[in-house]
Amino acid sequence: MARDQLEFIELENLLLDANNPRFGGQSTGIDQVDILDRIVDQFGIADLLSSIAVNGFIPAEPLVCIPSKPNKYKVVEGNRRLASCLILSNDPRARNHAEKSKKYRDVWRANGSKKVDPVPCQVFDPEVDKEELLSFLGVRHISASQPWDSYAKAAWIAEISESTNLSFQDIASMVGDKSNTVSRLLLGYYVTTQLISAGAYDPATSQKSGRGSQVNFPFSWIYTILGYSSVKAYLGLEDGAPRQNPLNKQSVARGGRLFKMMFGTPEHSPVISDSRELGSLASALGEPAQLVLLEDGVALETVLEEAREVDTRILTALRRASEALSKSLTIASGAANVPDNIGTLIEEADRAQKLARSVSRELRSIGLDDDQD
Repeated sequence: MARDQLEFIELENLLLDANNPRFGGQSTGIDQVDILDRIVDQFGIADLLSSIAVNGFIPAEPLVCIPSKPNKYKVVEGNRRLASCLILSNDPRARNHAEKSKKYRDVWRANGSKKVDPVPCQVFDPEVDKEELLSFLGVRHISASQPWDSYAKAAWIAEISESTNLSFQDIASMVGDKSNTVSRLLLGYYVTTQLISAGAYDPATSQKSGRGSQVNFPFSWIYTILGYSSVKAYLGLEDGAPRQNPLNKQSVARGGRLFKMMFGTPEHSPVISDSRELGSLASALGEPAQLVLLEDGVALETVLEEAREVDTRILTALRRASEALSKSLTIASGAANVPDNIGTLIEEADRAQKLARSVSRELRSIGLDDDQD
């Protein structure tokens, strides 16, 4: 069991976690200065700096640590708070944030210089208390009010699944997941890492940005679209517990194309504009004729338009043309002066009139053919 009493540990003996789940499993090196810089730059700590400067470090929110080097402890929960304390105390690891340190130390002094060193810590034994610690972190950051972003959650679940004997069902039960979140995140993470590892997709080429630990693309789009049966069929994904490298060779190529459809590349725009179109994209992947167009980079809106009945497409186009002409008439009738390019405007109006007559003749011709049939 974790120790019952809080321990107050000096800041110099606390280490920032290079494997912080907020980093989404991405390597950060081992330099404490670099880790602190990344926390500040990527996740922001202004809110915590302000709070701690005014109120001091609140014992009700202790850091969670595990023993590391002799007399050192790695913080596995509370790295943003630790980074704030390091900046506020002018610790050498915060040397790249001298301006912030000065600003908030002034606030700290103005509010009575409340204690920020040592800080209260809950120390876990990583061998004895492993499941208790994992359960605590999972509940706090997956199903509670202080979540990691979705990619960080997925990376953490994958690490726990691979480094322990816990099944993903065990992990889901441990964090109180009743909506299949753990399974969806894990599948999305395994598909993503396999495509990147196989060279089928390069995150740096994405035109759609993400947030948090994965800024290159919106990871939520991935685990959302993988929930559609048509997409699972397209990728050959089997039912059952998510596993590493779930795609076969052919499906890896398809997965790369799917990611490029969603996120684009430097050469091609995404076929969708936002997440509201994911359902329509999933449906189109199940239609061979539409799939060919999508894989050629044709926008989903255009693909769906092409798939509509001819009469619906014509009617929609005519209504749009009528609306445009009506707007042009309103503008022209309200013009106070003769436009400088009146000749060009008349030519365009005549061209529109000729096209309208041609469309009318063509439709009448089709009608006559039907009558003869």
